[in-house]
Amino acid sequence: VVLDGGIATAANLAYLTENGFDYVVNGKRTTRQKFAADFLELNRFHKVGERDDKAPVLVRRLESENEHILLCRSDERKKKEDAIVSKTEEKFLAALEKLQLRIGKNDGKLHLTQGPETVNRNIGKICGKYTRAAKFYTVEFIQKNLYLSWRRNDEEYQADSELHGCYHLRCSRKALADDVIWHIY
Repeated sequence: VVLDGGIATAANLAYLTENGFDYVVNGKRTTRQKFAADFLELNRFHKVGERDDKAPVLVRRLESENEHILLCRSDERKKKEDAIVSKTEEKFLAALEKLQLRIGKNDGKLHLTQGPETVNRNIGKICGKYTRAAKFYTVEFIQKNLYLSWRRNDEEYQADSELHGCYHLRCSRKALADDVIWHIY
């Protein structure tokens, strides 16, 4: 059974194995950080065969107690992820600048004389809408100066971008070759 990471709960995977089914599932993007050091050991990866004209995908197998974990690195996927994050960051920063302009114009809907609550709610909405970018920023409203400030944590940003294009697959059939697991996915 091939599953998307979103429905591959521990209970669902246990159900499959208890009923004699094997699985291949893509790991969630949020869990790839767990393998960050493993992804950076490039000399331990090898190419997946039969990719025609496409850029190669590099894979590395890790053993765990109940399943194989296949780490995958894709330049095509990295480009796509870089573009998504870049575009999201552009929109995030534009939204913050727009809010700063509203603050500068003393927009009545912000209720600036009544305290920072409305501005902080607006900041929260912006951060919630652009989570892929917001997680790297500290945003602060300085009520005294009626000023919105933000700064990016470049170390966290760089560490995250090093994992762009990296993903992992989990497979319950230990006898399958790396190429076979990847092609099934």
